[in-house]
Amino acid sequence: MAFKASSTIPARGYDEAKSEAIRIKNVVTQAATRIAAGGANADEIYELLLTLGYHRDRLNTLKTIPGLADYARSQEADPTYDVAVEFSGLVTAIESTITWMQSAIPAAGGYDQMYSRPGGVQLVPRVFTAATLAPLVTRLQAAAALVV
Repeated sequence: MAFKASSTIPARGYDEAKSEAIRIKNVVTQAATRIAAGGANADEIYELLLTLGYHRDRLNTLKTIPGLADYARSQEADPTYDVAVEFSGLVTAIESTITWMQSAIPAAGGYDQMYSRPGGVQLVPRVFTAATLAPLVTRLQAAAALVV
């Protein structure tokens, strides 16, 4: 017989899920504030894309923990609380944001056009204004509002 350490118990999973949701709220709130104040460059856009993708994948992993929904209901003392629905809403908001970002990145011939090389060697990231990224800010704020 071997020590069974491959599954996460609902208590630990719910704690991780709540921590992940708070991390997501912090990330999207800070990004929305920063972008609204001064736009963003290509490096920041790509970093945000990677970060959102990581958090989406993490939520999708956590929501598969057996017994998590029942444990969440008991911890929140709310028989109508459906953590799976809340997970899905947050994941959908993140995916919508990622999709918008991907479609807004200028591309040609299947390649992103996010950098210039004015000196022939050094890459200079493209800069997007706050006005151009206003729809992104709205999506980030909507995602943040799903975490209370």
